Amino acid sequence: MTSTIEDRVARLERTVSDLVGHIRSAIAYSPADPASALTKSRIVLEKLLLDLYVLTGHQAFKVRINDILCDKSFTVPHVPPRILARMRFVQDLGNLGPHPSNVNSADSALLLEVLVDIVEWYVLLRSQLSVTTSAITSSVSADLLEDLRAIYPGQLRPEIKSVRLVQSRDACVLEITTQDSPEPYSNEHIAKQILGISNSESAFLSPSSDLAQNVRTFLSEFDAISIAMCTDLFTVAAADAAYNRWREDQDAPASPNSQSS
Repeated sequence: MTSTIEDRVARLERTVSDLVGHIRSAIAYSPADPASALTKSRIVLEKLLLDLYVLTGHQAFKVRINDILCDKSFTVPHVPPRILARMRFVQDLGNLGPHPSNVNSADSALLLEVLVDIVEWYVLLRSQLSVTTSAITSSVSADLLEDLRAIYPGQLRPEIKSVRLVQSRDACVLEITTQDSPEPYSNEHIAKQILGISNSESAFLSPSSDLAQNVRTFLSEFDAISIAMCTDLFTVAAADAAYNRWREDQDAPASPNSQSS
């Protein structure tokens, strides 16, 4: 298993140590017993889905993974399409775990990469669900839409009408307003994504910094893969392109100059 996924799993240790235990077990099994690695990966998906299902006010008594993934009252408001597709991939490939002859170590390695993507997203969503409405009262905000359009031309979801960074002493919140259609008076929807909360070591932005500094950080230090993984601003195609470019950079061999330095 590459150092990249090991590093990512290590960063998750502080926030989801219970899930990390299963992921590390799957990593250990992957080379010699890929079927067990697939089964353990599916267990991680099941645990985090049940947790999110309850946190969003749903009844989880004897509910199955497929029931949750098919429940649009849960997936539509809470699970971006790119994450939902990854969850279904883990579900489908994980179901092959009881049939060892059908899988190999390449399958389990690929599944683990996708699973860590899901867990990283889960950590962010869980922090959003844990922050109450009172945490963003007495706030200041800044409009980011035009700047984002200039930095990422053609990559933002076309239905987005407003993007604001809202900050209080407790939280930094990205507030995204979308509109159902270009027609006047069509329905608007506001989604809030927490990018930082007080006393969080894993915060992307810090409420203790001033708003202008957090705006500069978001616009100049977040790259395309950060935007794709931490927000729901990009179209599916733009998010997938950013993810693929990042994977290519990770897999590219080091240059001779970097090796000799």
